[in-house]
Amino acid sequence: MSSEMSAIMTEAREDPLSHGLLVPRRHVSHLSRRTPHIPLTGASMPSSQHAYLIEQSASSSECKRAAPREVQVRSFPGHTGGDSVVLIPDAKIVFCGDLWFRNIMPTLNDASTQPLIETLDALAKSEPDYTFVPGHGEVGTAPDVGAFREYLATLRKLVSDAQAQGKSGDALAEAVMPALTTKYGRLEFFTLMAKPNIQQTEAELSGTKRIPQAENEKVR
Repeated sequence: MSSEMSAIMTEAREDPLSHGLLVPRRHVSHLSRRTPHIPLTGASMPSSQHAYLIEQSASSSECKRAAPREVQVRSFPGHTGGDSVVLIPDAKIVFCGDLWFRNIMPTLNDASTQPLIETLDALAKSEPDYTFVPGHGEVGTAPDVGAFREYLATLRKLVSDAQAQGKSGDALAEAVMPALTTKYGRLEFFTLMAKPNIQQTEAELSGTKRIPQAENEKVR
């Protein structure tokens, strides 16, 4: 963790409201796990304080100034119908939420893997020297984001190739598993999540997966 990021975490730990802690309301527990010593509330923050609860934004980019820092909030597709990303430009930090899992198998229940790949490409390209904070796993860099992107691309290709061979269901999962295990078996929760990832990607590529759409919600 960079010294600048450590300083931000220290400020937030000492006085999280007055330092403008931004938390996606639906994922309060995720950020608290990444910064376990910061007290968080997901329901009632005094409106007089410089703190904001962020939901899915109707616009692609919002900017809030919390205390002396500029905080940018952008909306990207991929993990769900729409996900919020929080950037702190002067500290070069990006809070990715569940758009990025580092060295951990993702949940893809509501995901669209191609838009997610495009989101990860955009973030890594636009902020190449930033520190990235994932929804799950340790903080990392743009190349670490790229490694997760490659997992998704590999998963899509393996599933697509198996579909082209006429496979589906359990037969498809069995066909994909050896290659996926060879390359990514080291990831945490691989045994638990590999088959669901394969099945959900198969449903997505087959056009049978229900994927939620972003609602036009305002940043509060």
